[in-house]
Amino acid sequence: MPTDESRRHETRAAFAVRTGTTPAQFVLDALAESSGRLCQRTLVERSGLTESAVCCVLADLEDRGRITRVRVGGRNLVFLPEHAPDSLDD
Repeated sequence: MPTDESRRHETRAAFAVRTGTTPAQFVLDALAESSGRLCQRTLVERSGLTESAVCCVLADLEDRGRITRVRVGGRNLVFLPEHAPDSLDD
């Protein structure tokens, strides 16, 4: 896994070389493998990207309707749309 310093400067192309996929596809695949739901922190840890980079990827995916994000307490939960709760009680 790259160091914190090297992750700060990793380009999307470098990520693709390291993982064999784009950051966006990595997120979608990780969600699909996790029953459609993960904490944002888990995506950061699994991807090796910075929090900021993951946040940008998630914002783009959310704008395109590919994911839904929900803040619960101190955690940001990320869902595939078909797995998003109708309310926070789910």
